[in-house]
Amino acid sequence: NATPLPVRVLDLAGEVELMNDAAAKWAANGLFVTRNTVNAEHRRQAVAGAPFTGAELSLQQDGGEERQVQLWTSSIHTEGKLEAVVAVFADVTEQREREEQLRHLAEHDSLTGLLNRRGFQAALATAVEHAGERKSILALLDIDNFKLVNDAAGHGVGDAVLVGLAGELAGALRAEDVLARPSG
Repeated sequence: NATPLPVRVLDLAGEVELMNDAAAKWAANGLFVTRNTVNAEHRRQAVAGAPFTGAELSLQQDGGEERQVQLWTSSIHTEGKLEAVVAVFADVTEQREREEQLRHLAEHDSLTGLLNRRGFQAALATAVEHAGERKSILALLDIDNFKLVNDAAGHGVGDAVLVGLAGELAGALRAEDVLARPSG
């Protein structure tokens, strides 16, 4: 019970022999709904005594919420004979969500939510790579004298116009189309 991470000791059939308080709490919240939370390959490796580290699993709580979990195992041997497997779990859901947010921010304009220059370049590279497979069109739109809107009505109004225009354009496109704001 010294670790805040859930720890379970499993026999060779995969049945839980022991668990710490953190694992008991996870079980009470429905994260260990069945003993089959580890896929067959992980189970085979663990029972064979081959430790593995950082396996990532998706576990679903009773209420349906999905959690991303990393799993590490180690084997317990007595006189050279495999007796049990120790499994240590870590909930990495929030970490994965933050990573996804950072990926999104790196490739999207913070004002409009459209792809930024980096995201556009990646989408363009993909389109060029698949150019022989489907027809593509590249269209550029520039709003002449937009600085006048910002100067006359303020940047808040200018931003609202850009957001509105982005929404209108996005609404007119197909799901496979790309819309970007590569500068701004």
